[in-house]
Amino acid sequence: MNKLHAVRTHLPTSNSRWPRELGLASTSGSSEELRYAYFPQNRRLAVESGGSLTIYDIGDYQFRGLLQAHSAGGAITIMTQRGRVRLSDFATVPP
Repeated sequence: MNKLHAVRTHLPTSNSRWPRELGLASTSGSSEELRYAYFPQNRRLAVESGGSLTIYDIGDYQFRGLLQAHSAGGAITIMTQRGRVRLSDFATVPP
């Protein structure tokens, strides 16, 4: 059974741990498995999991939060103005 849980969120954050070219994060969060930050001026979502950083271009979606499923192969989704969207549905950009 999939169990979703909201990742703890913080407002706003410094960029000391994120690539400078992303700008200033408006929100960030973390759980035991990952951490994230949203950069609205570039429409980028940075997610670090297992020591690997991935940056997503979320286009015209409005980021409202991140949910992580706790099950084998659990998907990460973000909450947007259009509802839940799987993180894997977004294009990635180089860090």
